[in-house]
Amino acid sequence: MAKSITRKEGYKKNPTQTTQVNAYDQWVYFVLLAIVVLLPITISLISLDRFDTPKLVIMRLATFLATVFWSLAIVRLKEREIRWTKLDFILLGFLALTVVSTILSINVGLSINGRYTRYEGLLTFLNYAGIYFLALQTFTSFGRIKALGQFLALAGGAVSIYGLLQFAGLDLIAWPDLPFEERRSFATFGNPDFLAGFLVLTLPTALASFLSSKDAKDNIAYGFNFFLVVACLLTTYTRGAWIAALISLLIFIVLLRKSVFAHSKKLIIIASIFILSFAFVAFYSSSNSSINLIERLASTARITEGSAGNRLEIWKASIDAIKDRPLFGFGPDTFNLLSQKYETLRYVKMMRGNSTSDNAHNYLLQLSACIGLPATVCFVVFVLAAIYSAIHIIHRRDIEQRIMYTGLAASSAGYLIHLLFGLSLVGSSTIFWLILGAMLTQSQIVHKLNIKLKPAYIISLLAIIVVIIMNYYALTIFVADHYYLKGILTDRAGYPNQAMLYLDKSIGLYKNGKYFDEYSRYLQDLGLARQDLTLVLKGKDLAEAATNFEPDHANHWITLANAYAALTRKPEDEYFKESKKALIKALKIRPYSTTAHLLLGNIYKVEGNYNKAIEMLEFVQSVDPEEKDAYLMAAEIYKAIGKKSLALNQYLKYISLNPNDQKVQQIIQELKAN
Repeated sequence: MAKSITRKEGYKKNPTQTTQVNAYDQWVYFVLLAIVVLLPITISLISLDRFDTPKLVIMRLATFLATVFWSLAIVRLKEREIRWTKLDFILLGFLALTVVSTILSINVGLSINGRYTRYEGLLTFLNYAGIYFLALQTFTSFGRIKALGQFLALAGGAVSIYGLLQFAGLDLIAWPDLPFEERRSFATFGNPDFLAGFLVLTLPTALASFLSSKDAKDNIAYGFNFFLVVACLLTTYTRGAWIAALISLLIFIVLLRKSVFAHSKKLIIIASIFILSFAFVAFYSSSNSSINLIERLASTARITEGSAGNRLEIWKASIDAIKDRPLFGFGPDTFNLLSQKYETLRYVKMMRGNSTSDNAHNYLLQLSACIGLPATVCFVVFVLAAIYSAIHIIHRRDIEQRIMYTGLAASSAGYLIHLLFGLSLVGSSTIFWLILGAMLTQSQIVHKLNIKLKPAYIISLLAIIVVIIMNYYALTIFVADHYYLKGILTDRAGYPNQAMLYLDKSIGLYKNGKYFDEYSRYLQDLGLARQDLTLVLKGKDLAEAATNFEPDHANHWITLANAYAALTRKPEDEYFKESKKALIKALKIRPYSTTAHLLLGNIYKVEGNYNKAIEMLEFVQSVDPEEKDAYLMAAEIYKAIGKKSLALNQYLKYISLNPNDQKVQQIIQELKAN
C-alpha cells in the first residue's frame, strides 16, 4: 500500500485547492448531520405512505448530495486518501452475498427495490454501505463525533415531543385507521414499534449529551431532552424496545465505570427523570389511555400470549424457511412471500386468518430467511467487530470524549438488541450505519490508501451513477404514491373517471402488489355498480398482471378469483372454472388462507360438491369463529341435503354474529317449528 499523504502535506501544494477540498469535506459532514436530523422527522401528507416512502427519498437525496461533494473533494488533488478498515472486507462479503441472493430471488424486482413501505432491497443495502463509507471518511475529529451524538439526541427529543402529544390526545393530524391501540405514541414513524426502535438508538446519546454538558443552559436543554426521550419511549408500550434500551444503558454504565459516578448530582437528576417519567405515564395511562403501563409491563413475562406469542410463531416459520434455503435465502425483502408458505396454523388462528407476516420481527431471522445464513453471519460479525473496535477507543480518551463515544457505542449495541425483537427501517437503520462509520474513524484499525487522479475519477463516477439510479427509483416510487393517494381522494370526492386516470398513472410508474390488488377490486366494484363490463374486464386484467408480477402471493390469486367470479354468469362458464383454479393456486401458496377456503367452499357448494364445501367451511370456522359467512353457507348446505338439526345449529351461530338478518330469523323459526 502506498504511503499515506496527510492533509497537511497535501495542502502545502496549493492553498486554494486546500480550501476547496476542505469546503467539500465540510459539506459532506453537513449533509450527514442533516440525515440525522431530517430523516426521523420527515413525513409526507401528499403520498399514500406518509412515513417510510418520504424517508426513503430523503435518505437517497442526501446520499446523492454527500456523494457528489465527496467526489468533488477526491478529484481536486492529484492524490487523495481513502480511509478503510479490514472490517470492510466483511461488509463487501455481505454485499456480494446480497447481490447473489437478489439474482436467485423468488422475485428479483421486489428484491432490488424492497417491499412497498419497507424498501430493504439490494439498493437500500448498498445505500447503507455508502452512508457507512462516507461517515468513515468524514467524522475525523472528536468535535464532529460529539456533534453527531448531540444532533441525534436532539432529533430524538424533537420526535418525542410529537409522540407525547399523541399520547396526550393532542395530535393535530387525523391519522386514519391506525392498526394499534389508541394513545400509543408513533410520532413520525407511523407505528409505535418503529418509533421505539429509533428512540433506543437515541437514548444513550441523549444521556451522554446531558452528562457531558458543562454550562447551565446546556444542562437544562439536554436534561429536558433526555426526559422527553425516556417518557416517549415508555408511551410506545413496546416491550422489546424497553429491554433493548435497558441493556444499552447498562452497557453505557459498564463502559464508563467509575467515570459515570463522577457526575453524582446529574445521576440524581437522571434517576429522578426515570421515576417522574414512569410515574407520569403510569398515572396518565391508568385513566386516559387504552393501555395501562403497569399491565403492559406485567405482560412482558407472558411470552406465549398476545403479540409475543404471535412473534414466537413467526420465528418458527422463519426457521423452517431458513432450513429450506440456508445459503442465499429467498431474496432480500421477500419475507411476506415466504411467510405465506411457512406460517404455522397456530399463528393463523391467533390472527384469525386476517393477515400474513411481512416481517420476522427478529432482524437476524429476517436476514437469514431472505439473504441466507452466510450473509447474516457477515452482518453480525461486522457490526459486533465495529462496536468492539469503538469500545477500545473509549479508555484512551479524556472524560468528555469517553462519555460521547460510550453513548454512540451503547446506541449501536442497543439498536442491535432491538433488532432481535423488531425490524429494520430506513428511518432508523440509516443512522445506525452512519454511527458505525463515525465510531470507527478514531480506531486503530483504520488505514489510509492513496489513490491517483484517474482511479479517483472512476470511483467517484461509479458512485454517482449508483446513487442516481437509487434516487430515480425512490423518486419514482414517491411520485407514484402521490398519484395513488390523489386517485383515492378524487374518487371520494365523487369523480371516479378522473380517479382512474391518477391510479393508472400511479401503477404505470411503480408496480407493487398493494396497488394491483386494491385497484383491481376498485374496478370490479365500480364496474358491477355501473353494470359496465369494460371496467370489470380491466379489473380482471390488472389481477392477472398482479399474478404475473408476484406469482408467489396468495392474495393476488384471490383477487383474480373474485374478478373471474364477477364475470361468471353460470357454473358452466369458463370464468367459473378459472376462478376455482385461481383459488386452488392460492391455497398451494398459502395453505391456511381463510379467504381462499371460504371462496372455494362457495364454489364447491355451487357445484354440488357438499362434502368438499363443508371441509372448506369447517376450516374457516376453526380459524375464525366470527366469520359469519362460513356459518351461513354451511347452514344452507345442511338445509339443502336435509340435515335440519345441523342446519339449525349453523344458522344459530350465524344469527348470533348477525342478529339483524330477518330472513335468517324466519328460517330459524321454520326449522324449529318442524
